Amino acid sequence: MVVAIQEPNENFQQWLGEPKAAGPPLPPEYQELPGADRLIWTTHAWEVLHEDCDYPDGWPNYLLRFPHHDYQSEGRTFLVVQTGWAWVGQLPAA
Repeated sequence: MVVAIQEPNENFQQWLGEPKAAGPPLPPEYQELPGADRLIWTTHAWEVLHEDCDYPDGWPNYLLRFPHHDYQSEGRTFLVVQTGWAWVGQLPAA
């Protein structure tokens, strides 16, 4: 769960990418937190990057069992692995 005010929340939205409509809703234990019902929640994939130089023998099977995709940046290769979900809450626009 991510809670922030104004700019930091926008940074989380940008870093986490587009919301995933098919993702799970905010868990019940978080829905029960004071004030959680006042926020609009979006679900995002929580992803971790693994660099290929850390795995000279190839990507390990335990990483490949998770949803994943390749990512290239500045000549470097990464495996982006979804390890869970993040929820971002925002107050409705006034």
